[in-house]
Amino acid sequence: MRTQLVRRQVQAMKPFISDIFCELDASMDGVVDVNEFQIGMERIVEAMRLHKFGKMPPELKAIFESGQLTELFEWIDVDKSGTIDPQEFIDSLSYLALQSAPTETIQILHLLRAQAVQLEELGAYFKKYCRIDSS
Repeated sequence: MRTQLVRRQVQAMKPFISDIFCELDASMDGVVDVNEFQIGMERIVEAMRLHKFGKMPPELKAIFESGQLTELFEWIDVDKSGTIDPQEFIDSLSYLALQSAPTETIQILHLLRAQAVQLEELGAYFKKYCRIDSS
């Protein structure tokens, strides 16, 4: 039953998320790079203020009004290509909108994961190039 509810909520959000993606894709090449994303977010917030996107679900509206979505570009870019495609955008925003955790928590988790990767790389470097004498 919960799964059906979530599916319905995601389906209700998809048209809004798709419209927002199209608005962000200034170059109309089917992907959004970091510059388009940052510049486009300002236009999106203004368009929302003017009710351009109609009756947007409140969960989705809260994400855009928080002003923190720009900082989540790397998190949304799942394949780390440097661009966001429509599916990455829809999946990520649906996830954020239906999460009970605040956006800040998700940002912190993303930063922690990035730090963990850097620490692993640093550890591998030390193992390869440095001898650590523990005696």
